[in-house]
Amino acid sequence: MATEQPLEPVEVEGEVSPIDKEVNEFIREFNEWNMGVEKDMKKIDYFVKKIKAMIEEIKKKQEETGNYPTTSEHLTNLLTISLVLHSYKTNAT
Repeated sequence: MATEQPLEPVEVEGEVSPIDKEVNEFIREFNEWNMGVEKDMKKIDYFVKKIKAMIEEIKKKQEETGNYPTTSEHLTNLLTISLVLHSYKTNAT
């Protein structure tokens, strides 16, 4: 179940934080895997672990700053990826 179109990395105005870079790079990596014809299904666990770690980092950044402008976009993308991964895992069993 590939998504119809690749997910777009979040455009960040001003200084780009390390988590912005990490999430955007992850989105690119996922898009490459997801749009490919053959998929290494073992990568699903890797993607899930990365998503969990990034969500924790985003929550931490939000708590520290109180205003982290890209939070909703990043969480939306990560949750979308989670749903796609879940469907792959469900269909593989």
